[in-house]
Amino acid sequence: MRQLYYFNGFNSAIPDTIEPGSKLDETRQFCAREGLEFKPVSIDYRKATEQREEILDSLPRTLQTLVFTGTSMGGWFSRIMQISAVLPGRETFAVAFNPVAWVEKMRTHEGAQYNFVTGERYHWGPEDSRQLCRLEASVAFDTDLPFWVFCDKGDELIDWRESQRRFASIARFHAFEGGEHRFTHAREAWEMVALSRH
Repeated sequence: MRQLYYFNGFNSAIPDTIEPGSKLDETRQFCAREGLEFKPVSIDYRKATEQREEILDSLPRTLQTLVFTGTSMGGWFSRIMQISAVLPGRETFAVAFNPVAWVEKMRTHEGAQYNFVTGERYHWGPEDSRQLCRLEASVAFDTDLPFWVFCDKGDELIDWRESQRRFASIARFHAFEGGEHRFTHAREAWEMVALSRH
């Protein structure tokens, strides 16, 4: 059994409808080609620690291959999940698109927030930021496990060079020209992952 989990970014969620050509669609197509069950999961990062445990508890022990992927905060969370899901005889991979490089910077988001997919208005507080820092500290984030990081140089929210400084020593790192924070090079990224795995 082989599965791929996709996680949304901060102030986002998995939409009800996956648009053709979107990064979610490209990820779904990669799963079809590679024989992976596609499992998109919405993460509320106020409950990231709790949701990690829920996902881990739901994983069949017979899983042979697990891939975790996501954009922005979802890319960071993918790495957390990859490390957390390691078991003898199980392969775990993480693929991050425009990931959050320094989770402690989430303190700059404290205050009123709006989820642009669900329409929810809520407050991101200091304890929410601290929870993410504790979650990262609970795993060996820089451990040697298969990890790909892809960035768009045109990302208007996260400087790709910051991601390069953080991840280049622990991941297969590649930055595409142009693009934006939503990440526009999913097809090319998945092709690179497939080539490097075969």
